[in-house]
Order: sequence, then C-alpha cells, then structure tokens
Amino acid sequence: MKKVIVIALSILVFGIYLTSCDQSISPDQTELTQGEDLGKKAMLESIALFVDVRTEMTNILGERDFDADMFRNAYLEKNEKGLLEAMKITEKEWEGFNDRLSEARSILFEANPTLESEFDALVLSGGAVCDIEPFLENWKEYVEFNKKLPWNNTGTISLGKIASCETGFDCDWAVYAVVLGMCTIYPPAYVVCAWVAFCSYCWGPEADIICLR
Repeated sequence: MKKVIVIALSILVFGIYLTSCDQSISPDQTELTQGEDLGKKAMLESIALFVDVRTEMTNILGERDFDADMFRNAYLEKNEKGLLEAMKITEKEWEGFNDRLSEARSILFEANPTLESEFDALVLSGGAVCDIEPFLENWKEYVEFNKKLPWNNTGTISLGKIASCETGFDCDWAVYAVVLGMCTIYPPAYVVCAWVAFCSYCWGPEADIICLR
C-alpha cells in the first residue's frame, strides 16, 4: 500500500526520527538527560496508546459483525453516528476510546509542541484523508492479523516490544506517531486510518502479510 494518507503537515518539524531498531530507547531507561531522548520516549508512549485502541477496536469489528458497506457510506457522508453503528460500537464505548486517543495525542504534543498548532490547522482545513478501500475489502484478514500481534488480548500493548522491535516489523516511528495523531481528527474512523498508517509507514515480514504494497 502506498502512502495514501494526505496530510497538510511538514513532518520535518518533528525533528526526532526512529527509523531503525538500533536507534530505539528502552522504556526502562531511568536517566533521560537529553530532550531528544524524552521526545523519543513520549513518541513511543503515544504510539503504544494509539495502537492499543486500534487493537481493541479491530477485535470488536470481528466480534460484532462489522458492516463494511454501511461504514463506507457513513465515512463519505462524514456521519459519525453511522460509523459507530457500522462498527457496532456504542457511544459510551466510543467515549472511552476517544479519551484514550486524546491522552495519546496529548503525550505526543507535550513533547513536541509545534505539532499541536499543525494539528489544529489540519482540523480547520479538514485535510486528513485515508484510502479506506483496501481495509474495507479485506477487513476480515486485518481482524485475523490483529489477533496474531504479540500484544493482543493482553490488556495493553507492550512498550518494550515497540522499543526493541521484537514485533516482526519496523516502522518510520516518528512519522508513524504523527500520522496516528492525525488519524484522530475524524475519530470514529480512527481504526481504519490507523491501519492505513501502519501499512504506509511500517514494513517487514509481518507487515507484508497484511499490507498491499
């Protein structure tokens, strides 16, 4: 899958890049003296929260008979209630997911304040677009792939696994974190946008199982 997320954002403002496992930091590191290390840790923490929500929402799609056609129509109409109905997610459940996404975004922005103004500008422009068709056409495969990820059904994603790249794939972690944050602009569609982000900015044997390159 090509990089199909269109964002009016200069990624270079993030200035912190984790493009290989060797550059990752340990979440157990107790002495973080440089601002860059603090930024990396915040980025990994935000990714952990973002992915945790994606994992739980994807599980729900498989458990509650997801209606892909209804989702497509609701997405095109920007009908948030219709998106929730298609996913069989209650408003109360969504409030919980949305709170966690907001927390992840706050962690990311606190460490990188410039991103918040970029995010606000993008919200005003309505300029976050995802190609949802590959997911909708293959959503059952995504659900099955999701079950095989090492942090599924554990209650929370393992930050250690992200930091050490023991996941079977690697990502352009800085850009991935930013794009996951941008996926929260149109909240109920977050789960699909988050998978688009994964297939756009992560690679490796595990990622190639599900992503159409």
